[in-house]
Amino acid sequence: MRATGRAGVPSIPLVAFLAACSVSTPAPAPPALPVRVLAALPPDLGPEVLKRRSDGCWFIVIEDGLSGVMRPLKDRNGKLVCDGSEGS
Repeated sequence: MRATGRAGVPSIPLVAFLAACSVSTPAPAPPALPVRVLAALPPDLGPEVLKRRSDGCWFIVIEDGLSGVMRPLKDRNGKLVCDGSEGS
């Protein structure tokens, strides 16, 4: 049995709960990617496939729901694209 107020209107706790569900906060903007990372990205891929590992190196991650492929992002000289001195 549901708790209701007068005339079948839901009680305050339920109304407060439902009101809280409708409040949305905007998603934070994604961080800006370094220019050299974007320059190394193949033209047929968008920046949403880029992931930075904890070692500072960037990778292209493509998932199809069942499996995924992770390959290193390399510049036009074949060097890994990394933050700092990694990949040199």
